[in-house]
This record gives sequence, C-alpha cells and structure tokens, in this order.
Amino acid sequence: MARNQQPMFLRQQVERLVTEGKKEEAFSLLNKRGWVPGGSGHQEYYPNGLTLFTKVDWEKQILVSKSGRYWAWKVSLLSPGQYTFLYPTSREFPFDEICSKIIHELEKRNWKVGGIKVEFHTYGTGAEKYRMVNSLEGKDFKLWFCRVQRTMWGGRLNDTAAIHQINIPKMELSVYEDESGPSLEVYVGSNWEKDRDSFVHRIKTNSKLNKEPRTYLKYSGSWQTPEESGPHYVYPGQRAPYLVHDDDLGREYGLTKGDIAYYRTEDVMEIFRQWLFDNLLKKIESTPISQHPLKKGQLPDQPPIPENIGPFFCFAEPNDAQRIKEGQENPANLGPFERYGLNNNGERLVHLGISNDGTIPEVAYDGFLWCGIGEITPETSVEKFEIPGFYRWSDRDWYVIKITPKSANGVYIADISTRESYKAKIFENNPNQYQLTNIECQEFLRATGRTIIPITDYKGGFGKPVVLINRELGLDEVEIIDGILYFHHKLLSDDWK
Repeated sequence: MARNQQPMFLRQQVERLVTEGKKEEAFSLLNKRGWVPGGSGHQEYYPNGLTLFTKVDWEKQILVSKSGRYWAWKVSLLSPGQYTFLYPTSREFPFDEICSKIIHELEKRNWKVGGIKVEFHTYGTGAEKYRMVNSLEGKDFKLWFCRVQRTMWGGRLNDTAAIHQINIPKMELSVYEDESGPSLEVYVGSNWEKDRDSFVHRIKTNSKLNKEPRTYLKYSGSWQTPEESGPHYVYPGQRAPYLVHDDDLGREYGLTKGDIAYYRTEDVMEIFRQWLFDNLLKKIESTPISQHPLKKGQLPDQPPIPENIGPFFCFAEPNDAQRIKEGQENPANLGPFERYGLNNNGERLVHLGISNDGTIPEVAYDGFLWCGIGEITPETSVEKFEIPGFYRWSDRDWYVIKITPKSANGVYIADISTRESYKAKIFENNPNQYQLTNIECQEFLRATGRTIIPITDYKGGFGKPVVLINRELGLDEVEIIDGILYFHHKLLSDDWK
C-alpha cells in the first residue's frame, strides 16, 4: 500500500487526536479534508496502536497509526467463484519447509504423482474464499494440513494451510501453532500390515478404557523426563524438550518391558523431517514436471454437468433471496464474504451418528444443497415442487431458485427410493409393526447413502433421484424464479407476498 502525502498541519492534528485516543475523530477529520474515500465505515483494532477503517463498499480502507500517519489503499477482491490458494508458509517446526516444498513440487506436476492421493479443502464464502491442500496420502504416509499460520485480512478467518499431523510407518506426530503438545503415537502391535489402516485413520483415544487391542503407545510434550523428581512445570508458548509416555490416567496402555519411556522432541522431529525428505520429496522431484502446468493455485478443470440431466431447482429462505438479488445487481453492495449464490450447509444424506459399515461413500456424510430435477416456471403445478428426501419447515417462506452449475465439481446424485423401498419391505413383512426400530432407522438412511455417485457417473435408472451439491454456488449459478413463493406447502401469487 502506498503512503499518501499529507500536509504537516493536518498530520499534527491527526497525531494529537490519535494520541488522545480519539481515533474516530481522527478518521472523521481525514474524511472531512477529503483524504478518505466517501461514505461511512467501521473500524477494527490491531496491535501496535493501528486501527483499520473499512468503507461500506468494502473496497477502500484506511489505516491510522499512533503517530497520525495513515495509509489508504484499494483492496483487491476476488470475483464470485474464485479462490485464494493458500500454501504452507510457516517455518515453526523443522519439517515445515519440507512440507512446503512438497506442496509446491506437487503443484508443478498438476497434483498428479503416482501413489499420492491429494485432497483439497475449500472454506470461506463469496469473494473471501480460500482453498488449500487438506491431505496427502500414500501407502506408507499421510499428511494432514490443518494448522493456523496467520489470521486473514479482516480478521474473520484463519489461514490453516500449515502441516498439523504426519503419519509415517509406525509413528504419528501432531503439532500445534501455540507450541502445546506435541503429541506422538508409536505403533507397538505385532502385525503392522494388518493394523496399518487402523493406525493411520482411526482416532487414537482411550484404547485401554475402550478395551481395544494394545497397538500403540501415546507420548505427550513434557519439560521433565520420568527420572526427574520434583514439581512438573509447563512453559506456555515454548516447545517441550521431551515426549514422555502418557497413559492418560490409565485410559491408555502403559509401558511394558522393552518399551521406550520418553523421546527427545528434536530427535523425533528430525526423524519425521528426514523421512519426508527421503521418501516423499525425492519421489515427487523424480517425477517429470507437467508440460502443461496449471496456473498458480489452479486446480484441474472440472467436467461440465451432463446435458441429459436437469434443469435443477432448490428452495431458499428470504434472507438468502434478498442477498442474491443485491449481489446480482452489484456485488459491491455486499461484503466480500456475502458474494455467493447458495452454499452447502444443508442436511447430510447420512447423519454423522450413523456408523459406516464400509459400503457408504464418505461424501454421503457431508452437508448438501438439496435440489430437485425439472423445469420450474410460475405456471408449474405445485406437485412438481417436491425435492425427494428434502424436508421444508412449514412455518417459513421459501423462494424457488433455478440452479445452473458451471461445472460438475461437487455435484452428486442419489436415489431416495431405496430408503422408501426398504421401509415398505419392513412393514410388508411385519404387518403389526407401525414404526422402524433404531437399527432399522440406521439402515433406512444407509440404503440411500450407498447410492450417491458423482453426477458425471449417472447413467439413469434411479427411482427418485435427488441432486446434492456440496460446494458453494456463485451468483452466476443461481436465478430466483420471479412470481413464486412456496409457503406452508402452498404456492402463493405476488398478491399474497
């Protein structure tokens, strides 16, 4: 941001007001003298006596310091549907730099290296959206990126692209931005090939209490070794020099003969750093760089929605409909985080409380925007407004929205008829039964969860198809159908609105 030239007398007045704690008056003075873009705004306070004033159009900001100097600049905002790609930039731990190199080298190869599965995570809304690598996984490793490395501009969201957890053969290490922990799990079972998947993917908590097999030992950050007597001290914000066995008050398994009682933290971190360098970074660097590299932060193109499916529609509440109208008229009417069509914070296809028996795709547990299939106009009959499996609260207004996804990314389809068939069969076989048991209710939901597939894989044949979208839709992917308001399961004309 470039510093503007400011007359000395004005700077002195601003300095006096800021020194007296009257930053709002300082801002008003600068605004009155024409040094601040027009319009009212709000302020946020930052360290070192800095105050950020944001204008109502969200594009012009001014920073006032204790000295009275200020900087004014125009914020570069993303267009709806775009993302800021986040990279690991923290250098807090010895393996941070290696992890950063791994991400950058994978990107040069368009995220495609044999034996490495890359998963991305997107968060935020509107023009304030971020995308990052969420995890890397192979036969002998898994890296999970979910550690805070800074607060993003405006203070609403954190940048969480730093490495948080690393799995290498028979060891798992978790680190935190505040230097709490670290925590280490070491495999002590007898059949690594059999236990590998469980060790890498399951939550390792209370194994002894839960009567699970003794396959790992837990170690926690400590400032003393087990041999040292006296009070145990903790120094917040500093890295514990030892990783000492922790049975968590008897809820985890204790040591047996031959087990290691503690490790030096720096030695463990070096083991992980060296393993990543020798076994992962070198493998990636040995793979040829793509001849057609993607742009910085760009992901591979997503296929379009199949032409033989659609159109789609969904329902939206009045506050979303109003935001869409304002954003489509002029995105500057909304804050950056409001500049989107609709998001996927709706009901899950399968509730989190329903265990996965191994037949349900993990995506079924995500939240979705539920959509029906069919052309909707003001002349469409009420019966056509039903979305299979979707329940609308009867005491709310619902606007009907036409959905036109620009790509098939995050768009799925499932068959609701499978759960209905399952329920009908239960009652047919048990004429005196009038409701499903708890176990049957779980299977009722699993039945539909098993059918979910990417919409690009759909070949037809579903009895009651429902389209499920688990990504944010841009303002250019939604359209409010004028003249339609769905309320209390009735279609009302404009005269009733």
